[in-house]
Amino acid sequence: MFESARVKLTFWYSLIIVALSLFFTLIIYHQVDYQLRHRHLKRLSNFTTTSHRPDLTEEYIEYIERQLQINLALFNFMVLLGGMGVSYFLAGRTLKPIEEVMKEQKRFISDASHELMNPLSILKTSSEVVLRNKKVSTQILKDTLKSKLETVNHIQELINNLLFLSSREEIKDIKTKFELVKLIKITHKKIGVLAKQKEIKLNIKTPKKCCVLADKIAIERLLIIILDNAIKYTNKGGNIDLTLECKKRSVILKVKDTGIGIDKKDLRHIFNRFWRADKSRDHTQPSSGFGLGLSLAKKIVLNHKGTIKVQSKKNQGSTFTIKLPILIK
Repeated sequence: MFESARVKLTFWYSLIIVALSLFFTLIIYHQVDYQLRHRHLKRLSNFTTTSHRPDLTEEYIEYIERQLQINLALFNFMVLLGGMGVSYFLAGRTLKPIEEVMKEQKRFISDASHELMNPLSILKTSSEVVLRNKKVSTQILKDTLKSKLETVNHIQELINNLLFLSSREEIKDIKTKFELVKLIKITHKKIGVLAKQKEIKLNIKTPKKCCVLADKIAIERLLIIILDNAIKYTNKGGNIDLTLECKKRSVILKVKDTGIGIDKKDLRHIFNRFWRADKSRDHTQPSSGFGLGLSLAKKIVLNHKGTIKVQSKKNQGSTFTIKLPILIK
């Protein structure tokens, strides 16, 4: 499809180049013809005797015009060949970003469909098992419904993240001034419930005030994603430390955990959509996740023209460092 579009675009680019070349060629030809047939003929009429007239005959003028026509034709032919090559190159450069977006979109749809198939298959299979069991007990029904609810919540989380990704592509018009320290404390209360369930100690260290100009909803989602990820991969009884630094022109947020860590070969992949280190894509456990959270976190950071980095060692924990140029004095 893109090759066909590239050929069509090359044709139109070449047509424009040739049209411009022909236009300027006609101008040049008429100017030269004017010089030959008018100015020189005017000089010729000033002489009284033919013996002193310049050597400029009608045949010589026609010869010059023919040579000029040949040279201009060759010039336009070379412009056509060169223009086609340049046009083909420019067409490729023009379509390349569109092609990459289309490939990314196809991959995204394919991955999203794959991710949704697993929990839907679990829902279907568990329903069929219960329906085929003629002596199903009330407890089994309750456990099945509980499992279904967890799966539905899991699917809802994926859909919410996808909707957030699509609605937060540009943040120029939705920036607001707010107190980041207060937002961190609010997020701490929300996410603290999950930490208590795993007996994880969640510590925060922030300055008294830190006023920023940013997409408040997106920053809150960023905090939840990073903290939830730390809790998810920290063993029972572990620790998570969140620190905030307000510098002259930026804020630096660090989240350090004592969790299972990330293997060195997996570090460069963790911000890819739908990627997980286990490669199994097993969603039988609600905590397994869809591999979309960190990709969303990176998107939020990049939208704020910031950076996000991770340092980690297997079985020694991870440290996520986020730098955002959003500080207001």
